[in-house]
Amino acid sequence: VNVTVLDPLNTSAFIDWNHSLKGYWPMESYNDTGVYDNSTYENFGTFQNGMTSRDNIVSGKYGTGLEFDGSDDYLDVGNSGSLDLGTGDFTFMVWEKSHTTLYSKKAMILTNNPASESWKGYGFGIINSPYLIVSQSTGNNITLQGTTDVTDNTWHHIAYVCRSGAYSIYVDGEEDASSGGIAVKNITNTQHTMIAYDGHCSSWCYFEGLL
Repeated sequence: VNVTVLDPLNTSAFIDWNHSLKGYWPMESYNDTGVYDNSTYENFGTFQNGMTSRDNIVSGKYGTGLEFDGSDDYLDVGNSGSLDLGTGDFTFMVWEKSHTTLYSKKAMILTNNPASESWKGYGFGIINSPYLIVSQSTGNNITLQGTTDVTDNTWHHIAYVCRSGAYSIYVDGEEDASSGGIAVKNITNTQHTMIAYDGHCSSWCYFEGLL
């Protein structure tokens, strides 16, 4: 398969091998109630707390993006089994442009709300650098924080990766932090998966900016 995407085209492309892509929200396909998942699993992201396509769909890194106010805006993408990460390998990638230069708490970009399920689950976000937590239960978790400032009001590409029990964070194509080999955690729960949500956790907050 040959694919060519050039920056001047202001677009993005993807190839979904064997339906392994579990969610893809480019923020370019939407209606009045939310944004469409371009993967085969159709995990529609529903606008929450007054978000609208008219007010929150804006220019993105490529094409359009979604703007979050950092107060109560978020997307609910449901609790389909297709979004369960379990103990397997995973990669979550996002383009983000934070409007806040330093968060006092951990701003979540993607989470399945582990605080609502005895701390079983995950949170991928930023402080002033990228942050990851995966947790099997209270006290049985792994946290990882990068060193690159991603709250400088410019676009950054962040990837949160688990590969054979080793957790890594990449910023703009370069490895920013790595845990080394660790016993993998089971991070599947029954909660909904949310984008830019504070996870009902006192040490977390809503993301403010563009995704």
